[in-house]
Amino acid sequence: MKVTKENLNLEKGLQREWLITNGLGGFASSTIIGVNTRKYHGLLIAPLTPPARRYLILSKVDESITIGNQSYDLYSNIGDNFISKGFEYQESFEFDCVPTYTYKVKNTTIQKTICMEYGKNTVCIRYKVENGMDYAKLLLAPIINFRDFHSMSTNWNFNLKQNINKTKVKVILNSNSQTPIYMHLSEGKYIEHQNDIFKNMFYIEEQKRGFYPEENHCVPGVFEVKIAPNENKEITFVCSFEDNIDEIDAKTIIEKEKQRKSKIINKTELLDEKIDLSKNGIIPEKSSKILAKSKINSSNNILFDDSIEKKSAKSNINLSKNDILSDDNIEKTRKELLKALINSSDDFIAYRPSFRLHTIIAGYHWFLDWGRDSLISLEGLLLKTKRYDIAKEILETMMRDIKYGLVPNGYSGFDNRPLYNSVDASLLLIEQIKKYLTYTDDYDYVEEIYPKLENIIENYITGIDVDNNNIYLDTDFLLVSGTENTQNTWMDAKIGNYAVTPRNGKAVEVNSMWYNALMIMSELSLRFGKIIQSRKYKQLAKKCKMSFEEKFYNKKRKCLYDVLGDSKIRPNQLFALSLTYPIIDPSSDIAKEILSTVEKKLLNDYGLKTLAKGEDNYVEIYEGDPKKRDMSYHQGITWVWLLGVYYDTLKNIEKATKKKKEKQELEEKLKKFKINTIKVFSKEINERGCIGSISEMYDSAKPFEPKGAVAQAWSVAEIIRMIT
Repeated sequence: MKVTKENLNLEKGLQREWLITNGLGGFASSTIIGVNTRKYHGLLIAPLTPPARRYLILSKVDESITIGNQSYDLYSNIGDNFISKGFEYQESFEFDCVPTYTYKVKNTTIQKTICMEYGKNTVCIRYKVENGMDYAKLLLAPIINFRDFHSMSTNWNFNLKQNINKTKVKVILNSNSQTPIYMHLSEGKYIEHQNDIFKNMFYIEEQKRGFYPEENHCVPGVFEVKIAPNENKEITFVCSFEDNIDEIDAKTIIEKEKQRKSKIINKTELLDEKIDLSKNGIIPEKSSKILAKSKINSSNNILFDDSIEKKSAKSNINLSKNDILSDDNIEKTRKELLKALINSSDDFIAYRPSFRLHTIIAGYHWFLDWGRDSLISLEGLLLKTKRYDIAKEILETMMRDIKYGLVPNGYSGFDNRPLYNSVDASLLLIEQIKKYLTYTDDYDYVEEIYPKLENIIENYITGIDVDNNNIYLDTDFLLVSGTENTQNTWMDAKIGNYAVTPRNGKAVEVNSMWYNALMIMSELSLRFGKIIQSRKYKQLAKKCKMSFEEKFYNKKRKCLYDVLGDSKIRPNQLFALSLTYPIIDPSSDIAKEILSTVEKKLLNDYGLKTLAKGEDNYVEIYEGDPKKRDMSYHQGITWVWLLGVYYDTLKNIEKATKKKKEKQELEEKLKKFKINTIKVFSKEINERGCIGSISEMYDSAKPFEPKGAVAQAWSVAEIIRMIT
């Protein structure tokens, strides 16, 4: 993906971000013009106890170049009362696994590529300079810090201590920590600075989020490199916790990282799969012939006829004249989107050395690993991309600290203590094990872990009250969970002790997952020769289903109650139709009513709204300070990952439908949905938000701005899953 000069102005440049990671939970991230707009931006954000305790180490490196007697600043910053405009010299920004900035001053070109070493807290920058006819001098000013990435530094005195050996520099910045920061330049000289503070770096995105937007950093010195007339020179800068930094080969690291990412993409072999779009009236057969004769640019190849418009109107998928692409073009677009998302999928996979297992980071910049998110992301990130060994490790991570049948919903970022505020993670684990079996047929492994799954079910039956989860099976065989002050479903926003959407009681998706888990366990028990257990689980599932059908259908609103007693229209009801074992018969009229209600009230191009417009407390724009944002988090904002639940619902209904005409209409709707998803998110990863990745959520009103975390695991995972 390449951004050229015309789109590298201040306004557009501040809106596009990039992200690379190191496989430990650490990352580097900034904007395409190099302005840090978040406290989470930096070139080395390093986990001190991977993947937790992430610290900002290297904020950025500000470059300037002297050509002849004239100095030119290539860096771009926003400060208290200034904007430096190095982006005016920027020719392009390119992201191909790693970010590359290209600048041009007079006849001199400077290319800057940033890369993290996989498995290490190390960042490398490679500079390629093609000099003009004058003597030049490249100056690199590292801007460093040592603070928790959630906090802000207002220090005026960093207690800086430096040990300098030519161009190898050892820095201790924080008197409370003896963790040294090492810097090294491949050639040139280092000039030490004293009491040099970058004052009041301004973060516009933090101001929008209601946080204090300014902080100070330390500038310990400047590296200088002389460049002769007409000389081409390659220089590397490394910042790391590794004390052998002068032995680190930055060029090799960059090439190895590109090769590593290429192997991940190539291993999947997903790009060879093709979606047939020529059937059921999606693309008329004559379209490809017309297109072959046209001279329209490939990005605008649009074919349309009235029959498509009429058929499209029957569904809630918004295909217009500008949305219908030829077979070849949609397949090309799909491949490009898939390649980018598979590349992005790797960013979420991190290693926990203390567990000796991999885990999934829920989202960047601020999330750690979460049980619920990891399990929902598992199929798209790892099973679809054929990384089965890591998928197995994720399952092991989820099961490692099961307590009273509860899978941890996460781990403390401070002391790795497991957190148990989740009723659904354990039930999702059983669903994902079923999917793991679908891809691997690894029943030997599942038989080994079967006792842990049995432990989950038995604890849910007898009741769990750890951390106020208040989970128990009621006399009607439906699961109860939570309290007014306990958030243990995915709608978990909380302000102090106030639960914004408590959803305590009998929640629709929890009971759908419970039924599904019982059916899967009945199936597994039978396979492993546990006949009595199989019958027990099957009988419990049958009784759960009977009560569910009797109590959850809201005849007046033609949908399901979100929680028994709560008739708000929310997307959680689709879990009753989307799982391996739907608790509502997908061929029933009720199933079609649920689907229709959700499509009319909640579905848009970017996901499903969390609450229907017109309901109490509905909010469609995610903005403001933390309290205002938390109050709207699940009250109408659109979430991308829910498209996967909708997609599975469509598939299950289509599969269960027997009438030929209805089945064809559903097949057509599925294909239109895929086309629309490919079109929307291909544009998204190239034009908005974080390059090559997908945001956590979107506003529910035009222009549907991306919001929340700029790169979210389950958003990426579900789009991968749907377009393959």
